[in-house]
Amino acid sequence: MRPRELFKNPDGSTEIFCPRCKKRQNINDFHKSNITASGFSSWCKKCMSNWHKEYHQKNPILIRERHFKNRYGITIKERNKIISKQNGVCAICGVIPKRFDTDHCHKTGIIRGLLCHNCNAGIGYFGENTDRLLLAIKYLKLYGRR
Repeated sequence: MRPRELFKNPDGSTEIFCPRCKKRQNINDFHKSNITASGFSSWCKKCMSNWHKEYHQKNPILIRERHFKNRYGITIKERNKIISKQNGVCAICGVIPKRFDTDHCHKTGIIRGLLCHNCNAGIGYFGENTDRLLLAIKYLKLYGRR
């Protein structure tokens, strides 16, 4: 396979042909690539972006499955088992959320449970630090509800 042709313009700019949109475009309209002979992606940035959008729209289940597998090491089936074990509610506050956040230890990657967004964000804001959370509880008890 021969390397892709780079077209030098009289003004000094360089162009590459995008086979998807069938246009010659400025070299800056292509992503850099370590795997192609030319050093640039085969398709222009706009074509790549459009392809990604189309792919995500056509394959939402596959994309979601990959997300959980890559990020947390679990399948959607395994995630649904956790939701069932929690009776479909947040593991902390017991509310039925619109969607679950996957709470995991940032050091080990181990999943602790599925939470509503507010509970998951709260743990994050306290830096997953139980001492700080206990101090917050003590503070709230001291001042009570007013």
